[in-house]
Amino acid sequence: MGYELLTTKAQVTGYRFLRRRVHHGLVLGDIRMIHDPIARRSKAVAMSTVAAAIGVAGSGAVAVFAPDPQPGDNQIVRSPAGHYYARIDQQYHLTQNLSSAKLIAGAQATVGKIGNTALRNLPRGVPVGIPGAPDRLDKVAASAEFAVCHTAAGTELPQVNQGDDVAPWRRVLNAVRLPRLREHSLAGAGAVDSGAVVDAGMGSGGDAAARGGQSAGGKDAAVAGFRRRALDGAGAFGVLQRDVQVAAERVIVTMDPVTVPLGEDEALLAVVDGRWWLVRDGSRVLLPPENSPLGVALRELLGVSADTPVWRPPAAVLNTIPERAPFGFDPQGVVLRAGHAKYFVVGEKHQRLTVFQAELLDAAGVPTVTVVRSQPITPIEDPSLVVLPEHRLQVVSPAQSDVCVTGRGASVGRRVPVVDAGVELPGSSVATHFQAGFPEGIVVDTTTGYFVIGQTGARYMVADRATVEVLDPPSILQGPWPIIRLLPQGQPFSREAALRPAEGFYQLAP
Repeated sequence: MGYELLTTKAQVTGYRFLRRRVHHGLVLGDIRMIHDPIARRSKAVAMSTVAAAIGVAGSGAVAVFAPDPQPGDNQIVRSPAGHYYARIDQQYHLTQNLSSAKLIAGAQATVGKIGNTALRNLPRGVPVGIPGAPDRLDKVAASAEFAVCHTAAGTELPQVNQGDDVAPWRRVLNAVRLPRLREHSLAGAGAVDSGAVVDAGMGSGGDAAARGGQSAGGKDAAVAGFRRRALDGAGAFGVLQRDVQVAAERVIVTMDPVTVPLGEDEALLAVVDGRWWLVRDGSRVLLPPENSPLGVALRELLGVSADTPVWRPPAAVLNTIPERAPFGFDPQGVVLRAGHAKYFVVGEKHQRLTVFQAELLDAAGVPTVTVVRSQPITPIEDPSLVVLPEHRLQVVSPAQSDVCVTGRGASVGRRVPVVDAGVELPGSSVATHFQAGFPEGIVVDTTTGYFVIGQTGARYMVADRATVEVLDPPSILQGPWPIIRLLPQGQPFSREAALRPAEGFYQLAP
């Protein structure tokens, strides 16, 4: 067993001393070690490192809790008050909104922050920008649709309580059931009293009138039936408050309204500028003149009289509904009866008629010829010889609801009662109100051009696709021009318009 060699403290101290002496000799060229500047330098480095760390931490705290950033190379800066400044040449101009600043600075512009101290020393020019344009553009679902809803003056809309007392699970249940809700017959519906509780449960309970309601017939029953159907679709499950009367005519441009589409056997009778239209299946058809044989027959078989409810929208609202070929037939044709089937024949062409179409042609005075079944009909079938309703239609009343026309699907229906009409629009636009489905603004492609629509309801025409890319919207929504054009027009969305001095800041000399 060998012996362990122990190192003493004196040996370790001597070793360290010799190392320091060699270090001094190599660095300073002096091994006497009268002074020790290397130790002082090490202590100075450590103290400097600690001081630098404290300074960096303090600067970071100031940057977080009391920032005062510089504009740097940013073409757009945002002040602590939320105002945007766009750099034009060597000056920064206060802009009305971020969209105007982007139009001025271009697609590659960067947005930074600026502190109050730097802002006071900033060279600034006159305020510029497009008034009312949105600060930022929002993302909307591709399935979102614009719609226009018309309410006649004097219409009484039921106000529904949808407060906290309405269970959330019932709202969800109604949202799922909404596409299946349709009431084919409104006859015999009970009128709903003010303050009655609406029961929209599944099964027969959902079809019953509100408890405590009074029975009513005719027009009141139809109104009550639609009211109940609308409440079911809205998911109210709440209290039907007193009616609120609309004092003036309203044209509301909105997004994704909850509507009850017209049924297959329902139609609206519209009158605009003395012309009568039948609105159904998402389209409108011009009725023949009242004094024509077909016009008399149509009105008689549809039950149109002086008491028939008529929808009287502005012409621009009616034009949002696609127009189909007017009702009519070839005056040279005759009706052939072959057994139980009837055909309209013109020369070598024929079209098979429904029972209702045959009644209309008979009432219009078209001659009918009976032929034996073995006799061949004309060889060419042409379904365009007769443009008439295929079955009897029920003319519904536009009262007690908004009549809405949705965008892409061109669906016409009655809106679930909503008292709040949204933002009131100024000017001479057809639309009187706008209900935005977004917080700031969106870009809409109408196939005829691009538009920016703000939450205030103004539509700003964008010059071209390149300008749209400068705005860098998160999404572009497809929208129908006939509905978008109802909104008031704002200034064009272009760099030239954004560079114009903003109005309203200064009073011009007379």
